[in-house]
Amino acid sequence: MKLSQYLSIFFGLSLFFTQQIWSQQEQDTIKTDRLIITKQYSPTVNDAFKIKTKPDVTEETTLPERKINYALISVPVASTFQPTKGRAASLRMSKERDEIYNHYVRLGFGNYTNFLADYLGSLQLNAKQKLGIDFSHFSSQGGIDEAYFDDAFASNTLDVDFESDEGRWIWKTKAGFEHYSHNYYGEPIFQEPGFTFNPKHSPIQNYLGFNFGASAAIYDSFLEDVKVNYNYFSDDFDALEHQFQLKSNFNFSLGGKKIQNEVGLDYLKGEFSAVNNGYAYGQELAFEDNYGQLIASYAPSVFIEEDRFTLQIGAEVSFFNDAERNESKVFIYPKVEANYRVIPDNLIAYAGVDGGLDQNSFRSFVMNNPFVSSNLTIVPTDRQYESFVGAKGSSGQFSYNARASYKNEDARALFRNNNGPNPEFFEQANMIRPFEVGNSFGVVYDNLQTLAFDGEANYDFSQNFNLGINFNYSIFSTDNQEEAWNLPNLYTAVVSHLQLNKKWSLGASLFYVGERKDLEVFGPSDDLQSEIIDVDGFLDLSLNVNYRLNKQLSVFFLGNNLVGGNYERWNNYQVQGLQLMGGLTYQFK
Repeated sequence: MKLSQYLSIFFGLSLFFTQQIWSQQEQDTIKTDRLIITKQYSPTVNDAFKIKTKPDVTEETTLPERKINYALISVPVASTFQPTKGRAASLRMSKERDEIYNHYVRLGFGNYTNFLADYLGSLQLNAKQKLGIDFSHFSSQGGIDEAYFDDAFASNTLDVDFESDEGRWIWKTKAGFEHYSHNYYGEPIFQEPGFTFNPKHSPIQNYLGFNFGASAAIYDSFLEDVKVNYNYFSDDFDALEHQFQLKSNFNFSLGGKKIQNEVGLDYLKGEFSAVNNGYAYGQELAFEDNYGQLIASYAPSVFIEEDRFTLQIGAEVSFFNDAERNESKVFIYPKVEANYRVIPDNLIAYAGVDGGLDQNSFRSFVMNNPFVSSNLTIVPTDRQYESFVGAKGSSGQFSYNARASYKNEDARALFRNNNGPNPEFFEQANMIRPFEVGNSFGVVYDNLQTLAFDGEANYDFSQNFNLGINFNYSIFSTDNQEEAWNLPNLYTAVVSHLQLNKKWSLGASLFYVGERKDLEVFGPSDDLQSEIIDVDGFLDLSLNVNYRLNKQLSVFFLGNNLVGGNYERWNNYQVQGLQLMGGLTYQFK
């Protein structure tokens, strides 16, 4: 086939799938008229853009796994994603053939009584088997001046994995534990003298989770890999969620062409009973909401390659079943991408169209915004299509990726401020639960169209100094909501690392997140008032310095939020201001 014929196929399929998608909007959409509910969700900065250490300039091909030795170097974490400050570490490839240590410990202390403890270990049990352990703790006693309630928090995670190499196949098992504790310390929408919580309804919230999983990668077989995973997640207000996921890739030949296939199963079961001897607005609570959702998917695709041109043609068929509502639907999505190597390695032009049915969960919402209330509506997002075009490549020490895209989503979840309480019940405010005073976030669903422009670039000035830049600008359009709540139009980041010598290393990151919109609703039920709130954009600068005392022991200093002040990550939720932390890292065999 000639290039022009491949291009004709590509654009013909794109047109076909676009027509199918538009007709699907009328027939197989998740009806949002049932889902425009003032229950909570708020998209995160992660939704705006994913930060990478280096742009991906390769084509979509799978390479065999190779073992690389890594050295751990602390890199500052932006204080933009949570009011907590997460783990300030990343992995960088070793520049020198230093002695390899398989255990790593880090301890740090800072202002706000912040405490950090990390352990990362790898145990080689024998020639074929190894055990990995990853533990992380980060906590703070708080102390934000404008916090309405106690703003202390804690985060604990533990992951253990086992891997066995059987020659023709590798299998792995894993188990994990997570515990997150925080307070709903945001300022309530209303101001009422003498407002207090009943002691049994303190502003604290705890999340507890467990996960178990297994996977196998098989060489020289039509069955390439299989992955299974189970997640358990709960909170202090009797919310409970189970999620089981299975994914597998296999291939076969048809008409001389290799057909790549991916199958998936995602079952989500949960409930929000939230009774807990609680009261809502002075009345005994009887709220209960169960959900059970199954997504089964099958995605075949074929790769065609000729000279500088590659084409992936495929589709995804997803079956959705809502057990609670006794509803079932079938969705069809395009999976088409074309790459043309204009200048091999230096310039690759690409375009395509994609889609899928994305499972939302209580846990995924909490990971994005820990201040959600314990009574959300959970439904999947129908990512009907995402068309994109771009260019990527590298030249010497410089690599880049620039992309423009247009995405249409049905039932897209947006975090929005919960309503304030009805003033009629102020005299019984001590019975109100901590997330019912307008200081938590719910999830509202809407059809969202997004026109986005993304760019990322990385330059290695030398083996010891590199600089990376990320940029995203998005234009949002909603069907029912007045704004795309809590989604920033602009997001940019600059990240760098400098190895001064064998002893000293420096890291720095600068993030800017643009203005977001939120909604405050208050007043009696027969006279509700609302106001659109501008949540100001913010700048966050972080710096990290490491000094190596010897091969095993190092001293580190972290500075987070060096210029941003007590900006608001979420409406009425200020983050910690200037944060300084110092500590030690120790690695051993």
